[in-house]
Amino acid sequence: MRVGIVGCGVIARLHIKHLLAQGHVVVGVVDMDRNRAEEMCRKLCLRQPYEDLSQLLEHQKPSTIHITTPPSSHAKLSIQALEAGCHVLVEKPMALTVSDADKMIEIAQRQGRVLSVGHAQHFVPVIQKAYKLFEQGKLGKVLSVEAHIAVDPSMHLQNTQRCHWKEDLPGGLCYDLAPHAIYLLFPFTGKFQKILPLACKTGLLPLNHPDEIQVLIEGDKAIGMFRVSLNTQPPMYYLNVYGTKMSLRINLTTMMLISRRIRPLQHIVSKALYHCEESLQIIFGICNRTLQVLTGGLRTGDEHGVLIRKFYDSIESGATPAVPPEEGREVSRVLETIWGSKHPPSFHFNTIIK
Repeated sequence: MRVGIVGCGVIARLHIKHLLAQGHVVVGVVDMDRNRAEEMCRKLCLRQPYEDLSQLLEHQKPSTIHITTPPSSHAKLSIQALEAGCHVLVEKPMALTVSDADKMIEIAQRQGRVLSVGHAQHFVPVIQKAYKLFEQGKLGKVLSVEAHIAVDPSMHLQNTQRCHWKEDLPGGLCYDLAPHAIYLLFPFTGKFQKILPLACKTGLLPLNHPDEIQVLIEGDKAIGMFRVSLNTQPPMYYLNVYGTKMSLRINLTTMMLISRRIRPLQHIVSKALYHCEESLQIIFGICNRTLQVLTGGLRTGDEHGVLIRKFYDSIESGATPAVPPEEGREVSRVLETIWGSKHPPSFHFNTIIK
């Protein structure tokens, strides 16, 4: 298909890599940073970038548009592309408000176009394995789920034009990272019914927003929690799922899944089996990961390739996309609830440590 790219940052390069590998044609790019857009054009052998989306739509008549710009522009650009008759894949979060997300969905339905959101972590192999175990009933009844994201902020917030937008978001960098935790909880918890956030500004970082946030959730099917930390070291990214028959620890930093099954044995025997089984899983996981690295089978960003392939499959088949816009709307609802007109209850770390 003929594809237009709006936004030429790091994530756009990942999209383009997979688009070209899957046989699609990138016909034009747009970016406010002219130098960055021209660099992208040189790599794609395009004559020159377009100044705005309107020019790209008028001159190239693309079938699809990928929106890889900062979140504040997602809704406006998506609506413009949808109204022009394009299918749209927009990066997370879909929109900053539920009302904007609703407009996007309504226009996509009216135009008969596919709208999907870049929730790529759904397609990481260890996450897919966890979903499969859950769907097969191996976990029993899921009781609770926890998502933890801790990053090195220096890798995300730099004093450059390409990164300052993250601090301009309603909750800064924590807001930018939270969607990953939110949408990974959905399959296990169902729709969030109650959301109880708590934020903390530790004073350890020169940021305008809280640098620690923890959110408790009551879902349709289970309770949950997610945490985003800009101070915890080393960086980590994991999901814990607790069931009545089996519990899972999914490490998205090392790409390993450790399962613990309930065994109807005497306590001492059961405890010994837990340790042995967990140790074997870790050893096997390390060997498998090492083999993948050595053979080139482990490549970061492959989940975006799966997301993009499924997006285009849904266009061809007319089926609901793998990441439907309603899921994106729900993420926007949660974000707006946490960081809306009333910010999450917060405190300064120094006020509670005497």
